[in-house]
Amino acid sequence: MIESTDINVEYCEEERLTCVLVLDTFNIYINEIVSHISLPLCLWPINGRPLLDYTIHTLIQSNIQEIILLATSYSNEICSYIMNSQWLRTYSKFIKLIPYEEARSLGDCLRNLEKENIINHNFLLLYGNGTLLTSEKLNTLFSVHNENIRQDRNCIMTLVYRQLNSNHFEHPSYTDDQHVFVLRDNNTHRVYVYSNEYLDKYQISLDLFKQPNITMEILYCPLDCRLAICSPDVLHLFQDNFDFLTINEFVQGVLFEAKITGHTIYSHLYETGYFLSVHNLRLYMKGTFDILRRWSYPLVPEIISSMDKQLFSIVTTLVSSQIKLNDSDVSFYNISYPIIYDKHNIYKQGDIKLDRLSNIEQDVFIGHNSQILSGVYLRRSCIGQNCIIGKNTQIINSILWNHVQIGENCIIKNSIICNNVLIRNNVQIDKECMLCENVIIGTNVHLNQRMIIIASNFITSTGIIDEIEIIKNDDISISSENVKCSNSKQRSNSTSSSEKFINSSNEEIIVSNSDLVGIDGFGKELIFNSVHDGQAENFEDTDNDEDDDSDDDDKNQLNAFDAWGYRIERRENRGSSVISDDDFQEEVIRTLKRAYKKNLKPNNIIDELNILKPTYNVSPTEFEQSIIRAIFLLPLENQIANPEQLNYWNTLKLTMDKISQTILKNYMKITNEQAQMLLLNEIDLICLEYIQLIGVYIANILMYLYDNDVIDEQWILKWYENKQEKIKNNQLIIKLEEEIYYDKLKQFVEWLQNAESDV
Repeated sequence: MIESTDINVEYCEEERLTCVLVLDTFNIYINEIVSHISLPLCLWPINGRPLLDYTIHTLIQSNIQEIILLATSYSNEICSYIMNSQWLRTYSKFIKLIPYEEARSLGDCLRNLEKENIINHNFLLLYGNGTLLTSEKLNTLFSVHNENIRQDRNCIMTLVYRQLNSNHFEHPSYTDDQHVFVLRDNNTHRVYVYSNEYLDKYQISLDLFKQPNITMEILYCPLDCRLAICSPDVLHLFQDNFDFLTINEFVQGVLFEAKITGHTIYSHLYETGYFLSVHNLRLYMKGTFDILRRWSYPLVPEIISSMDKQLFSIVTTLVSSQIKLNDSDVSFYNISYPIIYDKHNIYKQGDIKLDRLSNIEQDVFIGHNSQILSGVYLRRSCIGQNCIIGKNTQIINSILWNHVQIGENCIIKNSIICNNVLIRNNVQIDKECMLCENVIIGTNVHLNQRMIIIASNFITSTGIIDEIEIIKNDDISISSENVKCSNSKQRSNSTSSSEKFINSSNEEIIVSNSDLVGIDGFGKELIFNSVHDGQAENFEDTDNDEDDDSDDDDKNQLNAFDAWGYRIERRENRGSSVISDDDFQEEVIRTLKRAYKKNLKPNNIIDELNILKPTYNVSPTEFEQSIIRAIFLLPLENQIANPEQLNYWNTLKLTMDKISQTILKNYMKITNEQAQMLLLNEIDLICLEYIQLIGVYIANILMYLYDNDVIDEQWILKWYENKQEKIKNNQLIIKLEEEIYYDKLKQFVEWLQNAESDV
């Protein structure tokens, strides 16, 4: 039963327990994903409810008497959620929504809040998306902060952490963007040194250890709850210091000026209890599965649903006629279905159709009006409302939103599938992929890990997608035929180009990459507009304004982590960069880029490459491998940075005609068997690594190299025979997604053999 809390009682201002939620991660990569979903991260669904619901329920149970929501972008959607979920109607004096659409950092939000002049007492601050999943009551933190102030009147903030019981790098709740080093007094818990930099060594002044009655302890990578108890002075300091953009900068600034201003900061470490701040995609998925496994009890689906029944009446009309909701989001806001909790942590919401031959293993949520056909295997996954899962499909550690349709014999692992997505038959989606709204994945497509697929460059209206393809969910029978859909008119008339261009009524051009999503698919990979150091660069020269250097530094500091929470500087083969992090490889890349841009003569480039070899002390084989990978991967990087320009093969051909074939001829002598085999093996590895992007062009690549005397037919045939021998002896197993590559390779070799016999 829900505890009765009289939170509408008038309180004295100094007694009011206030919590401020900053509903934005201020991560450009997450916000760019959000722009293709039109739903901010704080409203993403977790087991049938918006993420923010869980945080507000926790605050209610913690007897918090005032919640202030600071909304930046998508404030209309957040306002719609609040009003239509009946929070404001039930607690009219409980929640305040303050939009700050111009805010670009946490510091901007708190400076604007200071101008409102509505807080003159201690308050909880939830930052980093403003969504915290916890099993603990948070009102006790006010007592902790008050005790710190009683001992030290200069205390203005208490940071909250959770102790990790295992190695932090291996702990599933830890992501790179939570790295923090804290040196504090073991007795009073006052913080003396604070750093969020990822360093092997931290320098600590010996003067700290000379202070009397102080025993220092180190908190290395505790779980950052993105939670702090603040005094009103915190807002004043943000107002006076415009350099403070983040909490990290604020804490470091206060500690640096401690001797001058006298302000101090303390910390509080929870030894037990469940805490998870959801501010990136990995933590969003972990929070979903933790709730399914009931680690966050009492924050579990059936209890949240029962609370709704006690707190609210079910609403079927909008509170405000000026606020319109997307059909796929209505269930988040104002429709509550009963949830049945079954053994093995199986949750069934409302009416579902479950085939008796399906296998629902454990930790699974199935939303209202969803259909699970025969042979389906589900484990640790969340299925939204009005979804159809085709026969013999496996879904593991994945989240499906509403109105998702998946064909037969598909495999989906560790991925997020948003509203109104169609996945056709025999599709495989690897871990940490995300399909945004209205994407269609074609038959027999294999998506490699950590790919984000969008339906257009802009937020796409329902009408445009309806024109392309739409499957009505009204009166759906359990027959699998409903999963199979005919191609749209646009597809049937498509050309052989790898990209489809579709004009909408408002003259917006939508681009689809058929190399990636299939000829019967619709979508393309999301390439972030904001490029961080280490990510792909365009071949074209750009004019850099030196006056913007400081702004760029601030952006890089705010966005040093990608949407999954990985540190960008040490990513390997992720996102838009496809080039190795090896120093020599990078130097070869830079040399070739400069050659392409400035139209340098091939002989000059060869001389430069030869000079690099002794400088980096690489072996001859490593030297040649780096050159081959640079030549064949650079066009792919250019295509990723400019997806609306030429496809990979056309880009590669341009670079080959210009410089690359001369470089290959110099190092891969056509009479040298070892060099020729190395060239073929490296091309083979690259094609298998990027089958959909490069591997499908293997016939074009070999034909070009053969026609231009870069490689001889005898080496191609010998290399191919060796591969076939390995396949025959089961030394080489062809995967399902590799069949298209080997088919095209076989076609080229058969043509080559026939051409040789004709001669």
